[in-house]
Amino acid sequence: MQIPKLVLIACAAAILLPLYYLSDTALTLARRARAREPIWQAHRSHFYQRATDNGLTVNAIVLRVFLINSALGALALITVLWPHAGVSALALAVGIVLVGILLASFVRGRKI
Repeated sequence: MQIPKLVLIACAAAILLPLYYLSDTALTLARRARAREPIWQAHRSHFYQRATDNGLTVNAIVLRVFLINSALGALALITVLWPHAGVSALALAVGIVLVGILLASFVRGRKI
């Protein structure tokens, strides 16, 4: 049985919308597991928590997450309005790059 193309294209929107949160969680868990830290215990190693530790204000973090989520929402909408595998792949790639830039900025923190 073959999965319809439309279902695959709709998956792009379903991945794009929570991409920031999925990325933060998955990378944090992977980093903690690699360091042999107990992943079930409380910690302060999510990217947004590291951003506050690195000097970013809560307002700056919330604004950045809001903007990235707005961009991801726009990309998801594009994949629904133009249901084509190439559009979905490009939107996912752009979303991944944007989230990567944001997460990297959270690790760097505020330049002093």
